Amino acid sequence: MGFAIPEGARALLEYLLDAAHAAGLPTIGVGDNGNDVGFGIIEDLVRRYKPYGDVCQCPCGNGLATVTRVNILVTAAVANWGAYGIVTCLAALRHQPELLHSAATELQMLDACVRAGAADGITGRREATVDALPASVHASIVELLQALIAKVS
Repeated sequence: MGFAIPEGARALLEYLLDAAHAAGLPTIGVGDNGNDVGFGIIEDLVRRYKPYGDVCQCPCGNGLATVTRVNILVTAAVANWGAYGIVTCLAALRHQPELLHSAATELQMLDACVRAGAADGITGRREATVDALPASVHASIVELLQALIAKVS
């Protein structure tokens, strides 16, 4: 949302992706807001079209656009769903439905995140939500993807 993060708070994953990119290794990013790992591949578009993309709400004024690049960027309304979509494709192609976790596991993961101190990225509250959507919505998405895998397997 364009608010300040602590100095030096760049994720370790970003350094790993920089090294992989420099070494010519394939990289994939998944995101939903323009500040996610990998959106550096379209940084100019994030800066131009995303609210706070070029000028954020914190004193730094650098915008929320990330500079970390990847070879392939998967965008989704909710980043988690983009990652689940990738796994769904792999599960269907390999005829291994067990690659995608269950709806029950989704609920358990969200619960574990909250217990570990995670907060929703939009609301900032420590609750079993992702991007302000309740856990039941995310579990339903997983159920839908499981049904798609079953249809092609």
